[in-house]
Amino acid sequence: MIRIGLLGAGWHAVNDHAPALRAASGEAEFSGGVALTGVCDADAVKAPAVAREFGFGCVFETLEAMLPRVDAIVSVVPPGAMLDVVKTIIRSGRPVLIEKPLGTNLADAALLAQMLDGHPHMVSLNRRFDPAVAIARRWINEQSSPPRAIHGVMTRRDRVERDFIWSTGIHLCDLMCFLVGPLNLIAGNAGCFGAGCVGLLRGTDGLSGTVHIHPSCGRVEEVVDVFGGDWSVHITTGTQRPWNVQCWKGGDIAIGGDAEASTPEFERNGTGAETRAFLRAPRGRAPFAPTVADAMPGTELAAALQDLTVLPK
Repeated sequence: MIRIGLLGAGWHAVNDHAPALRAASGEAEFSGGVALTGVCDADAVKAPAVAREFGFGCVFETLEAMLPRVDAIVSVVPPGAMLDVVKTIIRSGRPVLIEKPLGTNLADAALLAQMLDGHPHMVSLNRRFDPAVAIARRWINEQSSPPRAIHGVMTRRDRVERDFIWSTGIHLCDLMCFLVGPLNLIAGNAGCFGAGCVGLLRGTDGLSGTVHIHPSCGRVEEVVDVFGGDWSVHITTGTQRPWNVQCWKGGDIAIGGDAEASTPEFERNGTGAETRAFLRAPRGRAPFAPTVADAMPGTELAAALQDLTVLPK
């Protein structure tokens, strides 16, 4: 039996992590082997509400009180609290799934990579587990020619917070690096639609790319296109809308797929598959991945893009 503790009872925990944990714990693979032991949050109202809604056994007032009672932690805390929380979890020896971003800046991320080196952990970068991404990545790896170019776009509405790229754009940055390898920013322009930017990218072996992040253009979407010698892939991720994938070769769609509109978002956006991977890892059925080290190329790209943005005081 793996006893799970949920640290944090805010919006992201309620909409993604808690429903994914509840769903997985009731599946045949995990039934009888996973216990949703407790929820911990500084808000004395939110934690009991999440425990009741999603079937956690109890509420803990502090992380220190929860750690002896659980075998693994799903940590959904603000970036500014991440370093202290991770230090405490490391001392307990408990495996942990930590939310992005990796602290408040690149220095925090580098420190987390050092701290968590050798400790069982995953970073919650759920786009890697998005069903459309899984299909596309298998297709890309089967092609005879390597990727030559990549283009990514993230759009949102009314998201003008100054750290948007660091805290949310990291998803697109990590996904692009996950698909084709590390990407470096070689030129960029900021100021498009508030906290957004446009970047020109360079990868290995001459691979080129562009990234556009538009936080307040009125549309919510994440799209990635990858181009090879005689093939291409078009991905719309399942974040806040059904996912879609088209794998083209020789002028025709060789593989395509769409999510059912009724599929819960935590399944469409990859959180469900990510959660199952985390539950398998302590049993040795899956690796703890992605780690902070795995996430660093996308994190470094997000930091470089974030540095471009300038907002009025």
